[in-house]
Amino acid sequence: MSVIIFQSGAIIGPFKTIETLDDRLRADGVDYPCNVIGAYAVSEDDSLAPAPIPPVKTREELKAAREKAVQEIKVTTSTGKTFDGDETSQTRMARAIVGLQAAGVSAINWTLADNTETNATLAELTEALILAGQEQARLWPI
Repeated sequence: MSVIIFQSGAIIGPFKTIETLDDRLRADGVDYPCNVIGAYAVSEDDSLAPAPIPPVKTREELKAAREKAVQEIKVTTSTGKTFDGDETSQTRMARAIVGLQAAGVSAINWTLADNTETNATLAELTEALILAGQEQARLWPI
């Protein structure tokens, strides 16, 4: 494999074959006119070739990846408790917060992300909901 190195420092390739013709280079069957490309060198060192461009994901693939990432949100509060932060968990936290505030209760039995039970306070649930919302907002743009 070979590459073409231009005077500007730009490198294209790798190519299987590069033919030097009178007025152009022919690399893998594509002609590169010398009067257009200017000064150049051919190198057998294909490690100089630019990294291949990764395939572009479709919008649907990006949305599916985002959905998966949102489903996997986990947040840890300042008290060290780790909560699930997916959309369903955010809805549950919001309902619990409203209920605790309405009842004047300061805590509720809650199952954490690792399936351990805890007595989660209103402040912990509020912090977890805010953190989960912030993480989802960070993940949301495509």
